[in-house]
Amino acid sequence: MIINPNRILKESIPAPDEQVLKSLISQTYSEIGTLRLLLKDHRKITPFPYFNDFLRDSLITNSEILLSISKLSATFLNSTFILMRTFLEIMVDFLWTYSIFLEKKENGENLAKRFYQIGAQYFLSMSARLESISETDPFIKKAGDKININQDAERARNTNLIELIDRNASDRLQRLQKSDWRALPGLIQKQQQIRFEARSKKAKELAAKLFNLKAAPYQYNWKLLNAFTHWSSLHYKYAEEEVASTLYDRNLNVYLGFVHDMISVCYRHLNKNVPERLKVIQTQFIYFST
Repeated sequence: MIINPNRILKESIPAPDEQVLKSLISQTYSEIGTLRLLLKDHRKITPFPYFNDFLRDSLITNSEILLSISKLSATFLNSTFILMRTFLEIMVDFLWTYSIFLEKKENGENLAKRFYQIGAQYFLSMSARLESISETDPFIKKAGDKININQDAERARNTNLIELIDRNASDRLQRLQKSDWRALPGLIQKQQQIRFEARSKKAKELAAKLFNLKAAPYQYNWKLLNAFTHWSSLHYKYAEEEVASTLYDRNLNVYLGFVHDMISVCYRHLNKNVPERLKVIQTQFIYFST
């Protein structure tokens, strides 16, 4: 029972069940479709198109991860933790990059350019491997003409968004700049600045300003989820069926809240209010940016 409607506490709100949460995730995913189109249109008018793309692609990826988690069940709780770990890293980078954009927009744009430039390099490495096995691998052969490795590789080679390396930097810093999109020359001087702990701290500070999130345990959660992402004895931990179901439902609720936080940032970037349809969804789960 909610005793005081003007001061609602989490403990006074009944927890929504699994089916309700999965329905809300599906509804949210549909609403993100509209937001994706808005961000795509905004790209044409903003002076920071790649930062705009970064927000959009981060949201798309995490919404798909959350939808994937919702397709599982408490039986596969360990698998949900693995997906949650990937989601959390994207969420932290999303907020970390946004905080840098707010401090200096050009740095946010250049970080996003680096993200896509290094992505092109990753693709070139992958395409070279695909090309080498294309004549003998039955799965690649099955796709036939649908895979145009050479054409896609050429597009990647022609991607020239930003110079990745500061030639005046030390050899050690140049190696970091070449391997990590976060190591923006002129902003990042040492690896400690872009370790997860540093990024999560910056994300936590921004979350406190933007959301009703007063304590964001990103670093703590990340360490815990690493034990599931990497092979460890935690995978063998037995949980009663009811306990596993409770944890699964709580995870759905928390990460649904995180997606709505990302949605809020994107609408803020567009200088638009969050639509009423999304606000209605937010009233149907425990949205306290848990």
